[in-house]
Amino acid sequence: MNVSELFWRYSDTVAPLLVLLVILPRYRQVPGGGLLVLYLLASTLFAGYSNYLADQTINNMFLYHLFSLLEATCLLLLLNQYSKVDRRALWLTLSFYALFWVVNIMLWEPLTLFNSNSATVLNLITAFFCFRYFLTLVNTDEILRFQRLPSFWIVSGLLFYCIVAILALSSYKYKDWFSESDLQISWRIQLVAQLIKYILITIGVLCSKRQTLPFGSSS
Repeated sequence: MNVSELFWRYSDTVAPLLVLLVILPRYRQVPGGGLLVLYLLASTLFAGYSNYLADQTINNMFLYHLFSLLEATCLLLLLNQYSKVDRRALWLTLSFYALFWVVNIMLWEPLTLFNSNSATVLNLITAFFCFRYFLTLVNTDEILRFQRLPSFWIVSGLLFYCIVAILALSSYKYKDWFSESDLQISWRIQLVAQLIKYILITIGVLCSKRQTLPFGSSS
């Protein structure tokens, strides 16, 4: 395995770890910094252990199921800090997802199979919250300096990855329609999108300043 293949194989572990190292010294200055640290830490540990099991040819699908529930909680709470949603609507959304998550495991995709259904639903919900953030942003004066808002870059990264991931998950769900080479390309595209997500999050972290920001500033 050459260096390039090794990088892409473990990029889902290395990328969040690098962002975590960047944010830790200044997480209090980053909007939603605590939740972002938790999300990055969970992403690093999940991907690292998942890759370890895969290298040992041990089924790791149960980790994807477990992580999706933790990811839903972290991301929706984080996005809610950037664009306030009615608390009842937020918890109803999380409850709906948790219920779907359980039903999916019981009826369609057990813990031994990849959770393409719950992952797709989570990406759709996350994308909706991201779009809501941008709709809120354009109705405030902060749109005039959007490029300096940490929340803008972080949400942009999440939205970009969600859209690409939905397409990649569709190819996995209907993999009988695609050739092996097409599936490999889809997998690589998703990895690139994931890397771009973490780059944009890093830009958001680096944009953070000590002063309180009026929009999407709670931590």
